[in-house]
Amino acid sequence: MTSSTKIQLTQLLRRHLQDFGAPEPLGSIGIFYCRNTQRVREVPLHQPCMIMVLQGMKRLTFKDKSYDCRPGQLLLIPGNSVVYFENIPLGEQQEFLSMCTSFQPNTVEQFCHQHKQIINNIGSSASPLADAPSDIQLAMLQRVQWCQQQGVDELMDEHRQQELLLLLVNSGLGESLLLPHASSWRQRVCHMLSLNIGHDWQLNQVSDKLAVSDSTLRRHLSKESTSFRLLLEETRLVSGLCLLQETNWPIGQIAETVGYQSQSRFGERFKRRFSMTPRELRQTRQLGLSESGERLTAES
Repeated sequence: MTSSTKIQLTQLLRRHLQDFGAPEPLGSIGIFYCRNTQRVREVPLHQPCMIMVLQGMKRLTFKDKSYDCRPGQLLLIPGNSVVYFENIPLGEQQEFLSMCTSFQPNTVEQFCHQHKQIINNIGSSASPLADAPSDIQLAMLQRVQWCQQQGVDELMDEHRQQELLLLLVNSGLGESLLLPHASSWRQRVCHMLSLNIGHDWQLNQVSDKLAVSDSTLRRHLSKESTSFRLLLEETRLVSGLCLLQETNWPIGQIAETVGYQSQSRFGERFKRRFSMTPRELRQTRQLGLSESGERLTAES
């Protein structure tokens, strides 16, 4: 990663961390920061995602293999993956900083339909770890700048995702994100749930939106070794994990936002899933100094 691009991205993301406002101020871009090592297990990634490390090192394990991603590198993770990750602060400032963008099922399907000839020629990638090409670095920088200056626009965000997919494919890096081409029922359900994560979702509401019967949806999910209730809990907990990373909201507010009626129940389910409590995760995020010299803290 070029020094200037890395510096600009780092500054923009740190500025975002100082503004604990809306839960998704950068659209489908997630930000992960810590000053103490984070170890989180059994994280379900329902949608394909691209992770770019800016500071420190991310050690990610999935499919019985571990990958160490350092500044200037990408991790390209296929959908329907379950991962274990460690975010490890390194360098003079002892900080870890990365950004993650997820690709929604309809965006991936539309891209594959529009670029059939390109998609049909790609093969299977040997490793999800790669150096970040310069055009992808610039695309991510421009995307963050747009969101911070203009706010999040869903249509623009979708176009930016399409742009990233095309850049990845042209660089020979799109295999793990685009194969298989068709989204799973698991992905469709999780995407629907994530649109309003705090809603008291019932199976019939989701099946209506997906234009199938309740029994058909149950059967499809059973074939994928999951269930509606399991996906609902996974989606809520992953949303809570992201909000704990990206906002300074009280844990009780986060619990309510992702659909839990009590903070204690959210904490119990969170620890059972990720092997650490929400408060323990927050304690790893003792932020450094702001541009004005004031110390930033991740309050619980």
